[in-house]
Parts: sequence; structure tokens; C-alpha cells
Amino acid sequence: MGTTSGKTVLYKWTPWEEALRVPLIIADPSHPGAKVVNTTVELPDIYPTILDLVNVPTPAWVTAKTLTPQLANNFTPSGRPAISSYLESITVRSGNFAYIRHPDASEELYNLANDPRELSNKASDPTYASKKRNWRNRSRVTLRSTHSSSRTATARQSSVLRAAMSSAAATR
Repeated sequence: MGTTSGKTVLYKWTPWEEALRVPLIIADPSHPGAKVVNTTVELPDIYPTILDLVNVPTPAWVTAKTLTPQLANNFTPSGRPAISSYLESITVRSGNFAYIRHPDASEELYNLANDPRELSNKASDPTYASKKRNWRNRSRVTLRSTHSSSRTATARQSSVLRAAMSSAAATR
């Protein structure tokens, strides 16, 4: 579970699924009943979700997506990969695949459906050559578009989120 929960000596700072995958629990009184949705989301998605749940419009500059359609059973996967980085290792995950690029240019590619513990690196397997190339290119494009605006957005997110929470508290 997400922080590796003491199962290994890897602790949290690794690029693999065991450290990255954490459960997300949302309690919303307007959507009673338990529901499990097994999909990849990212931490930035929580911001527009909170705004959505307290009926505050999400600012146009926010590129993350609200998770409220999942609560209402109207969920369609975005196809957008989840990205995680630690130091200079980068993990890009989407669907059943995880691609990892390390600072020494080494790569890892895992089919999580067949290898959930990420023990069989397919990066050097010729069968996966085109998939690896696709993931490498996809990771470069995604990283450029994601990280170029993230630092500026963080300060804005904090102020809008504080205002939204104050507004929600005032209406109770």
C-alpha cells in the first residue's frame, strides 16, 4: 500500500507501484453508499474535486480534473497518465503499464496486469520496443506540459482553496 507499509526496506521514495499507489477515500453526503473505483488519479485532481464538492467553480488555469463524476457513476477514464518523480527518476503510469526513466537514462517498463509487483522489467524485451518508445515520447511531452505551469499554479491553488473552504464553512 502506497507508503510500502514496512513490507520492504524501500520506504516511500521509490519509483515503483508499491510506493506510489495509495487509497483515496472521499466521503460525500450527497453520494451515500460505498463504492470502489479502481483507476489512476493524481494528487492535483483532489483540488478541483474539493472545489466541485463545495460548489465553487474551478479556475480556468487548473489543468487537473475533478473526480466527482466517479462519485456519480458517470466516470469515463481520461487516458491521461499519472506522473510521479523523486530526485531525477520519473514514473509515468496509465492503464496497465508503468514506465520509469532514471537519471542514468536506464528505463523500466512493467505490465502491471501481468506483473503487479514489478519484478519483470520489459524495457529490454524486443516485444515491447515500440511500446517503450511510445512511453518515452509520451513521458517527455507530458512532463513538459505538466511541470511548466505547476509551480505557478500551486500558490494560486492555495489561495482559491482557502477561499472555497471559508465560503463552504460560512454556508453551514
